[in-house]
Amino acid sequence: MAKNITVIISLFIFSNLSAQVLIPKESPPSELNQVVGLTNITIRYSRPQLKGRTMFGDYIPYGKVWAIGADEITQIVIDNPLIIKDKRLEIGTYSVFAIPNKDSWEIIFCNDPTNFGASDISDNSNNYEDLGNSLVSEYDESQIALRVGVESIFYPIKTDTFTIRIDDVSSHGAKIAIVWENTYVSIPFKVETDIQVKASIEETLNSPSGEDYYAAASYYLSIGKDIEKARLWIDKAVELSEEPSFWYLRQKALIYAKLGDFDTALFTLAIAKKFENAEYDAISNESLKEWGWKSTEIYCCSNHEKKHCGELEKLEELSSKKGCKGFN
Repeated sequence: MAKNITVIISLFIFSNLSAQVLIPKESPPSELNQVVGLTNITIRYSRPQLKGRTMFGDYIPYGKVWAIGADEITQIVIDNPLIIKDKRLEIGTYSVFAIPNKDSWEIIFCNDPTNFGASDISDNSNNYEDLGNSLVSEYDESQIALRVGVESIFYPIKTDTFTIRIDDVSSHGAKIAIVWENTYVSIPFKVETDIQVKASIEETLNSPSGEDYYAAASYYLSIGKDIEKARLWIDKAVELSEEPSFWYLRQKALIYAKLGDFDTALFTLAIAKKFENAEYDAISNESLKEWGWKSTEIYCCSNHEKKHCGELEKLEELSSKKGCKGFN
């Protein structure tokens, strides 16, 4: 009996020793994930609050190296290179620091993702506990992977919570934005999407499907690159499809129009009419307007290349009268 009581008391003491009170962090952690082109970007950082303070030039002095955010070192993870102001940041995980000034900042990407090779990261003369030990007095220059100067501008909407976001996303680049108080700092970057797509196309088209040809043709059209090659690919995509979808036919029409072959483009849109879909018709009519045609005009074989006449006449669902079809 005494042994059982001892065990119970031991368990009670252990459970009290191991229990912890859970409270929220003053600067909660955050993780931002964004795909830019074919590049995955992850940024991990902490989010301190203003709490009525003047931050830049006061709590965070100008000209000092600042471990961006609070508590934990800010990290960026990239699975393809970034081009920042003509400088290349290779694939990897980096810690991010900054030297704020009134009208410009220096942004520093460090090879050590957990530190800056810093011998002292505790210059905290203003004693702002919620920001942690976030000022760096000494660091290892050899750890710097990339260092760039960027503009700091006035942001009219006062932002209480420290924020990092990715703005102006396109297939070829974006901006990493740092927003706090009335300060907005953007770090523009480019990604090598064209190189990555070209490599993917070359690899995939060793044994391609119709969808692969369609994707490759559509991408080349979207960036205006080698439209003749895009034509070959879209023709192959249509050829490999038992019943080409409206989108295949539309891309074919757009590619041929880009090459100046409006006869083939118009004929291809006429074939697409078989889908009898109001949304598709509206999209087709927009293309016709771009090409200088009115949507009420009639496609008729007698007015265009004779090579299409036989094909068009076989499409009974297209014909309001033999060989012709209105677009409305």
